Amino acid sequence: MSSYYSLRMDISGHLQLRWESHVVYWTSGNGIHSQSILRAILNSDGILQLLDQRSKPVWSVFGEDHNDSNVKLRFHRLDVDGNLRLYSWLDVLRSWRPVWQAVENQCKVFATCGLSGICVFNASSFPVCKCPFSSTTDSNSKCLVPYGQDCKSGFIMTRYNHTFLYGIYPPNETIAQTSLQQCKSLCEKDPLCTSVTFVNDGTAQCQITKTQYITGQSDPSLSSISFVKKCSDPIAALPISPVHDTSPKQLNRLCIPCLIGVASCTIVVFFLFQLGIGFCIYKRRNYIRTKAALAYTGPNSNGLITLSYAEIKDLTGNFKHRIGPNIFEGMFPDNQLVAVKELKAGIEERMFRCSCFKNRNYLSQKPCKAGGLLL
Repeated sequence: MSSYYSLRMDISGHLQLRWESHVVYWTSGNGIHSQSILRAILNSDGILQLLDQRSKPVWSVFGEDHNDSNVKLRFHRLDVDGNLRLYSWLDVLRSWRPVWQAVENQCKVFATCGLSGICVFNASSFPVCKCPFSSTTDSNSKCLVPYGQDCKSGFIMTRYNHTFLYGIYPPNETIAQTSLQQCKSLCEKDPLCTSVTFVNDGTAQCQITKTQYITGQSDPSLSSISFVKKCSDPIAALPISPVHDTSPKQLNRLCIPCLIGVASCTIVVFFLFQLGIGFCIYKRRNYIRTKAALAYTGPNSNGLITLSYAEIKDLTGNFKHRIGPNIFEGMFPDNQLVAVKELKAGIEERMFRCSCFKNRNYLSQKPCKAGGLLL
């Protein structure tokens, strides 16, 4: 902010500290002198003076070490924080130290915090800038009033005691004489108002600010009270969170693709599952039929094999074709017909006898399958 500050002498000869050439926040002396002031000097005794045409001092300020013969070097400077200071050189410390400053309270320097918030004093009585209007902790971010005319959820007025606020872009306010409540009400009724400060020093001044770019100071010694407009919290105004919004618009935009993806995955998984079951059934049936055929046609086969009840059910198609009393037709994997007769049926076991035949009218005399026993 150093480029915005300047030290000037006005037409009456007073020294002035200005911000952006038109905001005066400090002036040397309180009265207007009858004689024109020609120049300002800093003498070797540590005194900053304004001299008239007769070189007579009309205004003076003294550093805390004036008339100290041990101090040989002095200078005055407008620092980057907007304050005018006198400095003296200390041989012992080999450094410069300030011995006077124009604005005693640094927080009273106009826009000392710029867009970084308001000026406060920390526990070490050192001026720092903080942003009370938002929760941001980024020192590089701008501290703006969280209110605009596009606030759709309304606004609230937040009160700040012992706080004096003012606008810097543009640096002007509307001033009225009202009570505290009327001052607050004026801002509430004005859609352009962003903050308002009731000076509360006996003048009943109400300063209305109409910009988001505000700054100021806060200190327990201040009697002023400020109110800042803030857009209402959208969560408080709309209890239904946007994440859980079930409106048709949200469903069309977000949920339909999700449902399509889930349905597609479900169909694919179901198809693969059914395909796997069918493949297992096919393999087991083929295994049973192949086992039976090998047992009957192998070189060591004596024409007799033992089949389980499940294998007999598979050969006969679950006893589907009855060709006689307790006799059922079946088929081996080599397409050879077989007749299965149930010989014994009990609670604990069932016994069958199988015979091969070339066609449905002729049974071979030699049995090709001996009864399968299921325990």
